[in-house]
Amino acid sequence: MQKKLRVDLEQNLFEIKMENLLSEFEWSRDSVTKLIELFRDCPVLWDVTDPQYKIRHKKHDAWNGIALAMKLERSEVEKKMRCLIGQYQRNAKKAKSGSGAE
Repeated sequence: MQKKLRVDLEQNLFEIKMENLLSEFEWSRDSVTKLIELFRDCPVLWDVTDPQYKIRHKKHDAWNGIALAMKLERSEVEKKMRCLIGQYQRNAKKAKSGSGAE
């Protein structure tokens, strides 16, 4: 059963990939918000105390689920999320260091 689900998921992701080859995705505020909400709903991707955090195929499945929900490639949603996390960390570091206007 799980193998069939994985095959179906891979087929859907392949179809999405083919659709997206011809079009470049523009990240709107709404799509970024949706990505963040989907990411937040998958603690296996970010919560180190989650028992499944270290299980690679669980993370793979979670990213595939997010990509399917966004109708984008897995690599694209992972890349965008990494950029968002990096931006957040840089801004948090700036605020913590006290640099800038007070």
